[in-house]
Amino acid sequence: MIFWTVRHRILLHASAVKAWSNTDPTINVAAGATVTGGAGAAAIELDGPVNVVNDDGTLLSTDGAGGTTVLADSGDTTINNGGVLNGDVQLTANGSNLLHNLAGGTIGAGPTIDLGGTCLRSRAWPPRTLDEP
Repeated sequence: MIFWTVRHRILLHASAVKAWSNTDPTINVAAGATVTGGAGAAAIELDGPVNVVNDDGTLLSTDGAGGTTVLADSGDTTINNGGVLNGDVQLTANGSNLLHNLAGGTIGAGPTIDLGGTCLRSRAWPPRTLDEP
C-alpha cells in the first residue's frame, strides 16, 4: 500500500499528486492543507486497483470549478470528503466508485461529476455551496 499525507499547500503546473501502483494508493489531505492541480491537470490523479482519497483540506484546480479535482484512470475509487472539493470529478467507468460527502464537507461541483455510473452519498446537511458561509 502507498499512503500520502498532505499537511501543507501543493501547487504545480501538472497534477499535484499522482499515485499509481499495483497496490492500493491512499491519499490523506489534512485539515488546513490545500492541493491545487495546474492548468489542464487534476489536483489528484489516481491509477491503482483500489484508490482512496480522504479529504479534510481543500482540493481544487487553477482552472477553477471547471477544472478537474480528482481523476481516476483505473480501479475502484472512494473519495471521503470532509473538506472542500471544488471542481470536476472523473472516475473510472464501471468501477466500484463512491463519492461520500461527510458532515462538514462541501462540494463545489464543476460541470462534471462522473462517478463511472456509481454512487454519491452526502452526510452534509443542510447542503452547502462554496458561496455560503
